[in-house]
Amino acid sequence: MDIRTLKTFCTVVKHQSFHRAAEELAYAQSTITMQIKKLEEDLGICLMQRGRQGFQLTEAGHYLYAHAEQLVQEMEQLREGIEHIRSGEAGFIRLGVMEPFASYRLPAILKPYIDRYPRVHLSLQIHSNQALGSLIRQGELDAAICTLPDDLSGLHYEKLLVEKLALLIPEDHPLAREETISLPMLLHEQLLITSPICPFRKTLERAMASLGLIPKYRMEVSNMLAVKHYVAAGYGIAAVPLISTWPLPPGCVLRQLEEPRLDLEICLICPRQPPSRRRPFQDLLEAIRASSGHEDDCLRQGTRRPHWRLDA
Repeated sequence: MDIRTLKTFCTVVKHQSFHRAAEELAYAQSTITMQIKKLEEDLGICLMQRGRQGFQLTEAGHYLYAHAEQLVQEMEQLREGIEHIRSGEAGFIRLGVMEPFASYRLPAILKPYIDRYPRVHLSLQIHSNQALGSLIRQGELDAAICTLPDDLSGLHYEKLLVEKLALLIPEDHPLAREETISLPMLLHEQLLITSPICPFRKTLERAMASLGLIPKYRMEVSNMLAVKHYVAAGYGIAAVPLISTWPLPPGCVLRQLEEPRLDLEICLICPRQPPSRRRPFQDLLEAIRASSGHEDDCLRQGTRRPHWRLDA
């Protein structure tokens, strides 16, 4: 029993005619008869009771038709999907992304790509940069956008952009009156921070430690995109990626940090020896390379103001 024979059986039942089934399938009628007979022999049971007025399905025939019709449709969809992949029109891509790139940059990058490849299925997985590196090495991801993992074994990477860090401050805080802020000015401040594995937090801590400074933490918020709302509620100040502050919450101001080492490189990471990939995957990587780093494109819709000194 093969899918071609099942399709012949379903076509005969649909038309209630061997002759019309042969016309639809472009077979000789004798071929249709031979396939139905072979199907009954394979199953060891009669599927159709023939007579002068045509045929009647047996109990086994009704059972087979009820299940075979959906199976034939699924197989035809499967063949069509494979053909789309073979022709370069479709595919399945697993992309890992860290925040804030996932929320603030990637949607605008993907829109024209999805319009071009509507049959490509994208699986987006948002994790920390260390988790993303491990998932690529394990074969669970095809590519990732993140800061450099500590372990680069088996990975190829290329720089995409530099994510800038800024200070988000309640507007009634004394530091809100400053144009720029140095790390020593944060020594006695209560900071809102992200989780210990967050590369932005680790970068801030390393920079402060290099100056002999030990930061004081008021609250840890594991979701980077939620931090600004706790600043707006007056819980403290936070060093956050500049792009994640938009739109600026009411009651907050944004100030520049003097320390250039707080800027983080965001990279595109792939397996060092990736499997052969077809055009949709390569075009996705090109779209990411071409669009990344265009902050003005990501911060449009009237949310960006031209200067650092931003008052809500």
